[in-house]
Amino acid sequence: LAIPGLFKRQEKAWKLLYYATLLGGLQNIVTMQIGGLIGTLVSLYLLFQVKGYYK
Repeated sequence: LAIPGLFKRQEKAWKLLYYATLLGGLQNIVTMQIGGLIGTLVSLYLLFQVKGYYK
């Protein structure tokens, strides 16, 4: 759903990916997976680094 929008650099697609990452992070917190939580933090960092391209 978000992939075509990401290639077109649409902000809506960036937000979908952001929400999916947050849900994954929440799952990692609930299941206490430290490695997954670190991966989520890295993903969020990368997402915010490219946010300027999606406007």
